[in-house]
This record gives sequence, C-alpha cells and structure tokens, in this order.
Amino acid sequence: MFTKLVALFAGMSVVIAGCQTTPVGKDDVLLKIGPWQLDTATCEYIINSPSWIQLTPEQQRERMIAEGRILAFALDQRYDTISLIHCQLEHAMQYYTSSVDGYVWNKKVKPLLQVSDEAVHQAHALRTQEYKIETIYFSKEALLKEYYTMHQAGLSVKDFYALQQKVKGVPGTNIFSGYLRYPFYPLGVYLPALEKAAEGTVWGPVEALSGYYFVYLADKRPLAPVPIAQEQEHIREELRLAIKEKAIWESRQQVLHDMKPVLYEAAIADIASKVDTTENKWRRVNPELVLMAYEWKGTRRNYTLSHFTEYVRCQPAFSGSLSNAGDIRQMLYAWLIGIHLYAQGQSMDMERDSAYQQFRDRYRQQLFVSYYKSQHIDHQLETKYAVSVDQLAAYLEKRKAFQEKDDQ
Repeated sequence: MFTKLVALFAGMSVVIAGCQTTPVGKDDVLLKIGPWQLDTATCEYIINSPSWIQLTPEQQRERMIAEGRILAFALDQRYDTISLIHCQLEHAMQYYTSSVDGYVWNKKVKPLLQVSDEAVHQAHALRTQEYKIETIYFSKEALLKEYYTMHQAGLSVKDFYALQQKVKGVPGTNIFSGYLRYPFYPLGVYLPALEKAAEGTVWGPVEALSGYYFVYLADKRPLAPVPIAQEQEHIREELRLAIKEKAIWESRQQVLHDMKPVLYEAAIADIASKVDTTENKWRRVNPELVLMAYEWKGTRRNYTLSHFTEYVRCQPAFSGSLSNAGDIRQMLYAWLIGIHLYAQGQSMDMERDSAYQQFRDRYRQQLFVSYYKSQHIDHQLETKYAVSVDQLAAYLEKRKAFQEKDDQ
C-alpha cells in the first residue's frame, strides 16, 4: 500500500456539523494574522477533527497561531498559484467526491443502505435450506489468466476440481468449501440466481470487487427453522453489506460502460518494469507513451504516462505497487471512476454545498502547510506577523465551559 497525505486526508474526511452551543456567531473572526483570518465556523471544523479534538484549549490556541502564521506567509507568497498545489487539490477533491463515504456516496447511496423489517422477514423466509458452496478465488486478473483459459462451453464439475488442484497453495488464490444460507454475501450480489440454482451448477469466472470467483453448488439440505429474533440483526447486516457492495459494483460498471476504456497492456507492462520505485518516477520512458484510451464528453482521448505521473504525484492515496502491471491497471480504473463521479458531483451542485466548500478550503490550507514545511523555509514568522489572540482564547475557553455544562 502506497499512500501520500493519507493521515491528513483521513483526518479531514470527517464532516463536522459543528458545536450546538457555539458561544458566538459562526462568521465572527476569532484570529487574524496578516492576510489570513479564522472565523468561528472554520475553527469548529478544525478542532472537531481527530488530531485536534483531544487537545486542551491552550494547545489548540498555540497550534492555530503556529499554523496561522504559515498560512499568512502562504497567502503572501501566492501559494494558490503554485501548479503542484492546484493539482494536488484537484485530485484530492476527485478522491473525496468519488470515495465511499465521499460526497456522491453520501448524497446518493447512503440513504439506500437502510434495511427494512420487511426485507429482513423476506430474507429469513428464504433461509430454510443450507447450500454447500465451493469456491476458487483469484485476487487478480493476471493470476486468473495464468491458471485458467476461457472455456467457451463453461466449466464442468470435473473442470472445477481440476482447477482447484492446480491452484492449491498458490499465493493470491483461496479455496473454500462450506454451507451458506441466503443471502450468500458476497456471492449473492454477483449471482442473484444462486438461491434457485440446481445442485451441480458451476459458475465462473465471476468478477467481483475483490477479485474473481469460480463457484460450485455441490449440495442443498433442509435447515431447521431458526427464530427470527435470534438472527435478525445478522440478516440485517448481511443485507446492508450486500446493498453497499452492489452499489459500488454497479457504479464501477456504469463508469466502464460510459467511458469504454481500452488498456494497452504492453505499455503498462513496460512502465511497470522501468519505474524508479525510490522516487516513483520514469526516467527512460517517453512521457507521451499511451497507456489507455477512453471516452469523455463525446470525444475519444488518450491517457499517457505524463497523466499517470501526475496521478502518482498528486493523488492523496492509492493502493498497489507501481512495479506491478495489474496494480497499475486498477489505478487507471480508479482514475476513471474519480473523474466520472467528480463530474457527477458537480452536476449535483456540489460546489455550492457549504460542507463541501469547508472541506475543500481546509484541505487547501493543509496543502499550504505541507508545502511550506517541505521547502524547509526558515522564517522568523513570530516577528513577521502581529497576532491578536485574545478573541480566540476567549472563544476556546467559553466553548470548553459550554461543553462542560452540556456534559453535566
């Protein structure tokens, strides 16, 4: 797992509603340092984040002053015009918008994750049989292709067991055999006909979010009824997880359908073999090497190594190794999903949403601080900017008193 600014992004992904007992107006200016100022709403957003909430008012005040001096310097030095910071902010907003628990997810999908009592009762009524299910799992497409050649007529039971023997003990694969009940999470998401299928049916390869499956329904047997009170919470959670996985899967499939990507495997293998993993750079590869073609806004476009280098440099977080062609392939898909859902968020008036604006503005500030520290600039900021801290100190003390009163 390679991550950059992950702690920062994770800490800021918490959407803060604000203190209900705010002692002053949300637009009041609590602290002003040079061209930078801190209002009450932003102060609340900051001090409710995970890295601030446990600090004392004195520690919060001192940290805000230290950070405020850097932000004042950043504004004076026009950090907002630095292309790297602009690129990092753009990628971060795409990441935030398109991630699970990001803007589009919370607006469109989260309301659908509620499981009704009726759905629980319907699922419970279908749990009168146990199904003996055997699976062969491949974590990556490249691994699947190494051990399996597509059968036009589909797999027989004999083929299934032959493949099982072939991959036994191979890293990145897994073999499972056991009895499952409806809704068969996660397999039921991808095999909705499983509940009605006949014994002896084989499916595969079935592409899922986590990899690829071959599935064999070996047996069915009656199950003594279990009172719904004993398993309704388990059923509810399994249904909720199934809805969540289905939503992620369908969103991914919609993106791929709309953007029609074609990946150039030889080019991807080439950059995987030539990456400098110490700096995540490609020094001996043409930056205009085309890795992928896709459709966007009515035109066919190319995605080159220079685009991918920008992604690696500016994305807040990504998983996988740049020396692994399969991982690079998943990063390209992640980029497609990011820009597709970001455009969807913009169509939902995201830019006018106050919570989104607050997140974006705070993230930009943190990029300013990170960039400042990366430059090892040695300025006497304590004497460069005058600080009037009385109002901030009073606010933090009043806020603490309000919270203590609420707790009593």
